Amino acid sequence: MVALVKPDTAVGELIIFDATGCDATLLRDLAAMQLLFNNLIDAYRATLIQTEFSQFPDTGGLTIIAILSASSATLHTWPELNYLAVDIFRCNVLTPTFAGERLIEAALPGCKVRMTTMKRPI
Repeated sequence: MVALVKPDTAVGELIIFDATGCDATLLRDLAAMQLLFNNLIDAYRATLIQTEFSQFPDTGGLTIIAILSASSATLHTWPELNYLAVDIFRCNVLTPTFAGERLIEAALPGCKVRMTTMKRPI
């Protein structure tokens, strides 16, 4: 068997976005959240294979899940808390980490965005 990575290296990177103080109406807007999610996926040069979504009838919150060619991504909204969470796991960390905060801030004016990255070690 051929090793793809050295034992002391990471197999991927998890990029986590937390956005607070977001407009609840936008967080319930499926089209707006799908556009934001697709823009984030494109910014990280990921290849989208398939997406699924669910909108919760009581709060209007959304969950969008994407299968990417070499990874996955999720977007969750909590309109009742004015909160958005996005996780992008990518196996190819050769492309630089893009400042996705700017994309989120443009789609959700007035929210505060925090980005955290972590390597997934072996």
